[in-house]
Amino acid sequence: MNFKQIFAVWSLYSASLCTIMATSDTITVKQPERIIITETDSTLKVRVEGREGNKDYLLEREHTDNGNIIVRESNWSTSNLPFIRQRIQGRYAGDGHMPLFMLGFVNALNSPDNMDVNMEASVEMGFYPIYVNGPRLGRHVRLFTGLGFDWRNWRMTGNMRFLRQDNKVSLAAYPADADIKFSRIKVFSISIPLLAELQLKFSSGYTFWWNAGAMLDINTYGSLKTRYTLPSEGKQKDFSKHIYHVPLTADIFTSAGINNIGLYMRYSPCHVLEEASAPSFTSLSVGVMINF
Repeated sequence: MNFKQIFAVWSLYSASLCTIMATSDTITVKQPERIIITETDSTLKVRVEGREGNKDYLLEREHTDNGNIIVRESNWSTSNLPFIRQRIQGRYAGDGHMPLFMLGFVNALNSPDNMDVNMEASVEMGFYPIYVNGPRLGRHVRLFTGLGFDWRNWRMTGNMRFLRQDNKVSLAAYPADADIKFSRIKVFSISIPLLAELQLKFSSGYTFWWNAGAMLDINTYGSLKTRYTLPSEGKQKDFSKHIYHVPLTADIFTSAGINNIGLYMRYSPCHVLEEASAPSFTSLSVGVMINF
């Protein structure tokens, strides 16, 4: 009996006991709906679908001829979105994860004196659905990259507003009798992280992780919006999509957390808007994130 046959028998036996053994973890699967074993010339894969109270549960274990063992586990009980966590042994070992959701506050640094951005009202949101594991640099350190989307919103609530006129964006005062709401700059980006991550696993089941590196931003869209009210004319709204944002920037990014929850900080030394056509400032954001 060769290795693949032995493993297939072992997998069936384990399934009958409703237990799947991962490489370094024991995963208990109660009342699976279906178990599928697929064997090819180069791989052997065991797939478990459904479990007690969660019909969308999915667990896959794959053995390859080059000695790698890949375990994929999806534990999202209400949809089939790609919130998948991977454990990979060999050169690409480690818990591969990207922050799928980021929510934080953003501030404008190195800005003109009269540009008073309210950080409490300026929000950043990020969504990172794709990640790629890279090679290990050591026992607990590995590289990874991915692809995500980011919205940053710099908002002023003071006496100055963003104003686009004469093919430029400038800072201008509101009319004297204006009831001020806000004036903001928004930029949408496609972000590509290039990070190194340290992971430390503890016997209690907790995993501490910390990563740092660069974030490449392809800034595809920007807009300006200002709202205020005049007693004689009512509500006023200024809006423009031509704000002269810099199309390509790079950020310094770091985050740390335990298991699936963490904190992040993101600093962009690059100017958000083109210096020749708009107010010059850089960006700093901090917040929380949830990853899978």
